[in-house]
Amino acid sequence: MPKKEEKLKELESKMEDLSKQLGDLNKLLLDLHIAQTNQSTVYSQWIEEQRKKAEETEKKFEIQMFYRSLVLGLVLGILGNLFASYYMKALEIFAIRTEVWIAMTFGMLIGVLAVNWILYLEIKKLIKKTSSS
Repeated sequence: MPKKEEKLKELESKMEDLSKQLGDLNKLLLDLHIAQTNQSTVYSQWIEEQRKKAEETEKKFEIQMFYRSLVLGLVLGILGNLFASYYMKALEIFAIRTEVWIAMTFGMLIGVLAVNWILYLEIKKLIKKTSSS
């Protein structure tokens, strides 16, 4: 019987050791889980900050492009209307023939289209420059 009791005590001792090791393992797993959660929280906060910065940059870019396009449109519209008014008055004053008037009108349309194309290319360059910075 004493041998059985010794074996029982030995088994109880091993069970206690295993229980202690299991408790330590659970504690380590809990610490690992907490560390991972904290790291995930920090990373998600960083992602959110970067998203906000990107939104602010995009909003500034949109506002900037709106005002630049508005100014370019106003300048082209006002100058175009002034030019057309002076052009029509000049045609009236100098009594230009119909064929010449038609040719000059097409020439002026091509000129206005060229100015529009140049402004379009400048806006395109500006967009590339602004979006890359």
